[in-house]
Amino acid sequence: MPDSSPSNLPSCWVLAAPGAGDQRQLLTLAGQLCGGVRGFEDIDGIAKVLADRVSGAARRPLSGEKAGRYAPPWPDLVLIAGGRSVLDARRIRQASGHRSRIVAIGRPWAAYAPLDLIVTTPQYRLPSAGNVVEIPLPLNAPPAVPEGSRQRLREALDGVEAPTVGVLLGGDSGSFRFGRRAIERISEQLTGLAEESGAHLVACGSPRTPAGALDALKSALGDRATLFPWAPDAVNPYPAVLADCDALAVTGDSASMLAEACLSGKPVAVLPLHPRRRSVAARAVGGLVSESTRNALTRRGLWLPARDLPRLHAVAKSHGWVRPLSRLLDGPVANPPTLESLLAPVRERIEASLRG
Repeated sequence: MPDSSPSNLPSCWVLAAPGAGDQRQLLTLAGQLCGGVRGFEDIDGIAKVLADRVSGAARRPLSGEKAGRYAPPWPDLVLIAGGRSVLDARRIRQASGHRSRIVAIGRPWAAYAPLDLIVTTPQYRLPSAGNVVEIPLPLNAPPAVPEGSRQRLREALDGVEAPTVGVLLGGDSGSFRFGRRAIERISEQLTGLAEESGAHLVACGSPRTPAGALDALKSALGDRATLFPWAPDAVNPYPAVLADCDALAVTGDSASMLAEACLSGKPVAVLPLHPRRRSVAARAVGGLVSESTRNALTRRGLWLPARDLPRLHAVAKSHGWVRPLSRLLDGPVANPPTLESLLAPVRERIEASLRG
């Protein structure tokens, strides 16, 4: 193992990502692999990004406000997510005399070649390349558990002696709908789990969760469930549910939520939602183009594969981190994932890139 003292770890700049999940991954990556970390909060608008790409801004040096903001000492690594920071990352690398390395997570929304490393996950279906490493889960570790969160859960479960199953509910997304049919199916599945196992369900809503989902669970389960509707001004029980319940069931719309659940080390089941028609259509259109052509276009930044969350679920299942709902309480996970296990291949590739 290399010396892990801060003075021997690479320095890095984290260019802000527009998505909260991507931003958490960037900060996790920086916190686990880097020494000195500097973050930047500003994000260019999409119109400016497109104009800069068309005008070839990546070939021009930093100027104006950005020249003052991005200034020496240059970092060893520039961490980015999504396509809106790619040009700035390239200009930072150019200004550093090509010493800084660019590490992108997720999907770059840009050509592969200018990036030193792309750290992706199965749902993005990126084709392989020399600068791509795919890890089985996003780098979304469970959040720290505030005492208020733990206290709220403890009080709500006072007197409950049955095994507890945390039910983490998402909602509509770009790929899925959490509509009436999904609500009915999930309510039926969870009712069956409670009846067969004797478990007590602890359901957490999110800002995207339809009100009908918790209403259906309340109607079906009565006192066999504790329900926490989303309330922005209330103490959030979610971190304590992740940490303290015996097992977890998560809706299939969120890669971040699945990663947090799996990285808790608890048994996890996925509650499937219904795919949106446009998501099904996008995959169908992609199927009209040969795989080799799609891959070539993707590597050049001219094609964006449709997100495929069931592929992420399948990979997690193949590792034993996700199991059927009917077997959720069959016992502990044999080899639960850890941040270190996910990061090991990333660390190796980054160290090789810096040595090169």
